[in-house]
Amino acid sequence: MSRVLVFLALMTALTGVRCFLSPAPPLPFPRRQHQSLYGAFVHLRTSRVLPTFFSVGAKGAEREHQSTLSAKPRSRLPERTAYVVCSKCQYTLYKYKKNGKGSLVKCYEERIVEDYTKGDLTCPECATTFARKAMIHGKPAHKIIGGKVLLK
Repeated sequence: MSRVLVFLALMTALTGVRCFLSPAPPLPFPRRQHQSLYGAFVHLRTSRVLPTFFSVGAKGAEREHQSTLSAKPRSRLPERTAYVVCSKCQYTLYKYKKNGKGSLVKCYEERIVEDYTKGDLTCPECATTFARKAMIHGKPAHKIIGGKVLLK
């Protein structure tokens, strides 16, 4: 409990506003956490202060919501060209600029160099649906159904 008191004293000194833990009801965050009046997240069972980012405004210390952990696709096209083929009939579906060495989970439409399908996400030979349309990181993409396509 002493860490909480040290933290609150430090926040009081930095912001000039008296910081204390409020008995506010839990907000829509994971269980066992609640947000005090001035933005400190406190674990209810252990009473430890969880790390947050603060910015000082007119009302004192307010929690600043930042999400910097979103992986965006590269703007420059990768050098590796992969052929996406149907796993059932071996028909070539796409010529695709793939990034990385892992399996194919999604295809961004801007990276498809040549599309040998009609655009309906089914194989023209065997009529197997191999993907679904989706928006990923604000860009149109095809989410590949597992086991329906192979990379060559």
